[in-house]
Amino acid sequence: SSDLIVGYECECGEEITFLSELHPFGWSDDFALELTCPKCKKSHTILKDEAINFNAHKVHQVFDEIYGDILEIGCEYGMLTNYISKNEKVNSITCVDIEDYSHSRLLKDKKIRFILDDLEKLDVTHFDKKFDFLVCKDVLMYIMDIEKLVEKLSKICKNVVVINWFNKEKKNCKNKNATPLKVKKIFAKYYPTVSLTYPHLYNYCYLIKASKSKK
Repeated sequence: SSDLIVGYECECGEEITFLSELHPFGWSDDFALELTCPKCKKSHTILKDEAINFNAHKVHQVFDEIYGDILEIGCEYGMLTNYISKNEKVNSITCVDIEDYSHSRLLKDKKIRFILDDLEKLDVTHFDKKFDFLVCKDVLMYIMDIEKLVEKLSKICKNVVVINWFNKEKKNCKNKNATPLKVKKIFAKYYPTVSLTYPHLYNYCYLIKASKSKK
């Protein structure tokens, strides 16, 4: 399904969610939806920006279990990076992107180190340490040789949390062959434990978790 979760947290602490066929980015600017909290019975009107922020927070929460030293590929302006940096269990974040986002205000935390590099040509020998987790959001569909990249990264990353989307009909889906099942099989070549799920977080998304540990 391409449905995704949107909603809000009521003043009483109850979380009110619903599934939308369209991402809030596609909603009209004057979108408004009134919902009633089943717990306290108060009504609340959800606006477009609130829905976008709520969904982003839900997506970022899939990374709450990570810890230690983190390698993030395709960080862009650092929305996910900034969220991860607030996790007390995270010691450091090394983030890599082909565009220079080093001046982004979201990448200024002392935990964060930005590296300008092309993932298709990434040389992992220049990293001065190994990482507890590899993370990324919406990156793999832009990589033409995913296996080559995963093979490299598996040498320096113990665990993986990757959320991505795939729809070969989309023009910006560069790798039309990178189906979720194929991506899972690639990770399984280098990680003994791999899982694939399809959370209702945004359109066409899938979540892969992998570990060097056998469970």
